[in-house]
Amino acid sequence: GHARQHSSVCAACDRQLLLVLTIVMSGAVLFASIDSVLPIHLEHVYQSTSLHTASVFFTISVFYGVGGPTFGSLADRTGRALHVSLGGLLSLAL
Repeated sequence: GHARQHSSVCAACDRQLLLVLTIVMSGAVLFASIDSVLPIHLEHVYQSTSLHTASVFFTISVFYGVGGPTFGSLADRTGRALHVSLGGLLSLAL
């Protein structure tokens, strides 16, 4: 009984860990894909300097670093479906 219950708890932890790692890796892949193209685009289209480009990437990093844990804990308290839906709508609006 106890070993079986412990096994199911560990399996749930493993799934949650896998989900978290998937989300983190998806964010890293997205950022890496932007990282390789955006500086060239900003330079050619907007004649931006290195300082402007660094400012854009710093802002993205700060929002990702602060927003992830903030909205993650909020989603844990209020439910993930609402936040995923709002995120999807916001993405469509942009």
